[in-house]
Amino acid sequence: MSHDMKTPRQLRTEKVKNDIMAATTDIIREYGTDCVTVANICKSAGVSVGSFYHHFGSKDELLSHYLIDAFDRRADEFENIGNGNVVEDLLEYYRLYNAFLLDQGFDFIRNFYTNTNKGLYSRRNYLLGTKSHVPLTRTVDRILRTAKEKGQLAEDCDIEQLIYDMSVLEKGVLFDWCLCDGEYDLQNEVTRILKNYLLRSVVASGN
Repeated sequence: MSHDMKTPRQLRTEKVKNDIMAATTDIIREYGTDCVTVANICKSAGVSVGSFYHHFGSKDELLSHYLIDAFDRRADEFENIGNGNVVEDLLEYYRLYNAFLLDQGFDFIRNFYTNTNKGLYSRRNYLLGTKSHVPLTRTVDRILRTAKEKGQLAEDCDIEQLIYDMSVLEKGVLFDWCLCDGEYDLQNEVTRILKNYLLRSVVASGN
């Protein structure tokens, strides 16, 4: 039997997950993220609440998958970042990532970046050495390791600490931006704060 062939059970599981994701996308596009509830998703997808929780631990976990899938569809925009100056590369990456978030809409950002979303990279993840599967931290890790190989970072630079620090700065601006109802330029504020941090903290002498 071919290793690519799936069992009927695997096909059913894949269909349920795809149906849930499709229902989530439809609800977000037609009604907004405020209407993304487990009950609404199950009704739209035609699945039971038990099936939902069999595949996703929570609504936040589902939104993380939605974000990752949407991000991966635009991965080609990010492929060439990581071959120049490390500060410029990181700022460009965050610029593209925040443009991607803004494309999802204010309501999505407000509902995703909350203090109840355990899928966000946190200090607990950092202290436990848990690798984040969120596209942002995954790609920042690649950019930093490439820069360190090129001698653009100080020898004693702790990459995991940097990833954590930048994730806190990014989340902090996003939280504040949501508190202010998106009234200021998110991109400019993230760039300003990250640039100040990076120039003071990570650049190797002479770079």
